[in-house]
Amino acid sequence: PPPTIAGKKRKRRTQDEPTSKPQKIITFIIGAMAASELKKPATKRVSKSASFEFHHGDEPWDTLKAQILAKISYLLSPDKVDFKDYDVSFYIPRILPKLGLPLSCEDNFKTLSSQVEKMSSHAPTINIVVQQNPVPTVV
Repeated sequence: PPPTIAGKKRKRRTQDEPTSKPQKIITFIIGAMAASELKKPATKRVSKSASFEFHHGDEPWDTLKAQILAKISYLLSPDKVDFKDYDVSFYIPRILPKLGLPLSCEDNFKTLSSQVEKMSSHAPTINIVVQQNPVPTVV
């Protein structure tokens, strides 16, 4: 009879080996527009942009909100920065269409997190669109 080749045996995982997924580092690209830019025709509008990294899973909604506010302050230089003064939305290229979803509260953040969990990439890029709400004029 011909010699037989012993097949490779799979090693069983021991309890000591970590089975957790590697942490995802999200790159957020923010495009911010002041209320004065929104008054212009769409073809003449100029958006300012910046980016930052966010460790998904470790950092809560408040941390993301603070980072967004810091970038708004840097890009638009408003007199005061209040999250309620801006329309914030996000979209994920090739996954979530460009109109995107709102990002204004913790529930929206959970939606974003669930979208990130579905992604196979460990370093996804998410776009955030920030538009300043027009200041109401007092007559």
